[in-house]
Amino acid sequence: MDFMPQLIVLGKTAVAMFFGGLIGLERELGGKQAGLRTHMIIAAASALLMGLSDLLVHRYQMAAGLNAVNTIDMDPMRIMQGLIMGISVFAGGAIIRDKSTYTVKGLTSMVSLLLSGGIGIAIGAGQFILGGGIALLGIIVLLVFHRFEKKIRKDSEMNEECGEE
Repeated sequence: MDFMPQLIVLGKTAVAMFFGGLIGLERELGGKQAGLRTHMIIAAASALLMGLSDLLVHRYQMAAGLNAVNTIDMDPMRIMQGLIMGISVFAGGAIIRDKSTYTVKGLTSMVSLLLSGGIGIAIGAGQFILGGGIALLGIIVLLVFHRFEKKIRKDSEMNEECGEE
């Protein structure tokens, strides 16, 4: 039995876990609901399922014979669709609505989980530069724009106190 394809999927999963962890680290340091481990596991699971589906299709095609390439068709869009639906349902649980103050919390946690899943899908599909680049952009958005949002809110509150609109 050739273990190299499995080791490749394992490596992709580890890379996805690393990049998902970068997003999760920012969330963890901010004391958010979905932190380091959650993001790492979401990204890893996405990469694993993408890689595993690839391995299984290849296995069944080989079992059917080299000339039976059309025996099993793999539609990567269906795999991604299933992963995105599952991650979205899970991530939706991070949203909390406070009826007394009419506020909603957890939206950034939800979308950062979805982003980690997307990073895992990209890495699982062998798109390392895309997955790593998206992880970097996600961290920039979460860190830099969080500070920008705080400044906007602070300025807005000061304007309200002064009676300006």
